[in-house]
Formats: sequence, structure tokens, C-alpha cells
Amino acid sequence: GVNDMSIQKVSNSIISTPGLVVQVVTASSTSVASTTAASMTASNLTADITPSSSSNKILVMMCTSIYHSSDAAQSSVTIFRDSTNLGRDDRGIIQFSDFEDRFQANATMTLLDSPNTTSSVTYKLYFRNISTGMGTTYIGVDGTHQYVTLMEITG
Repeated sequence: GVNDMSIQKVSNSIISTPGLVVQVVTASSTSVASTTAASMTASNLTADITPSSSSNKILVMMCTSIYHSSDAAQSSVTIFRDSTNLGRDDRGIIQFSDFEDRFQANATMTLLDSPNTTSSVTYKLYFRNISTGMGTTYIGVDGTHQYVTLMEITG
């Protein structure tokens, strides 16, 4: 027969072990967004997560495509947690520069964030046209599959 004594219960000490994934949230989009603005512009690529402990971290992974319609131009992408830019205020996380021809590229960003809360937080892709007055910056071009994955990791 089955020995009931062999069934182990998950204890708080196991759940509090650092480095365990306790929650995963994903979202995707195939929508194109564009901007000519020099300020960071919100995209529709977004996901919300509610950490189970304020000491836990969130591994954030985002991927999109980016295209700039003008020669000799610069664009950048970044991730915001709610209203906080997790990259540099002026350049974001990834900057794209092309000094001879138009460009199209993939932008993949991964970072480990410490939101220090048990309230819902929103992670969103933002982008900008650094070269004001020089063309348009697009993300999600050619129906590219864009995604965001959020993983809550015990702290």
C-alpha cells in the first residue's frame, strides 16, 4: 500500500530559498507603433505582475524589432516599471545608431529588477527617436512577434 508518511509537505524554508521561480507572466503583440518624439514613447507591449514578497526580484525579458526611416539617425528602447525608466533617462537600455543608411534591427532586453513591493507593477516597452526632426522610429515592424516575459524570483 501507499505509505502516507512518505508524502512530504512543502515548508516555508523551501519556498524562501533564494533563486526559485515562483511566478511567470507573459504577453505578446504584433502591433506596429511609431514616434517622431525625442521623449520616451509608450508602446502597447506591457505586462503586470504582483510579487508575492517585497524581497523578491523580477526578471524582465522583452523583445521587439526597431526601424528608423531616415539615414544618419539614432533611436533607443527601454523598459519602464510603472513610471520609472529602468535604463538611462537620456538613452534608455539599448541605443541604435546608423550614420549611412536606414536600419532595422531586433532589440532584446533582459534585466533583474527589485520593485520592493507586493503591489501590482507594470512593465512596459518605451522607445524614442533621438534624432529629432529626422524621420520616424517604428517598433514591431513587418508583423514581428514582440514579447515580454516576467519571472518572479525568490530573493
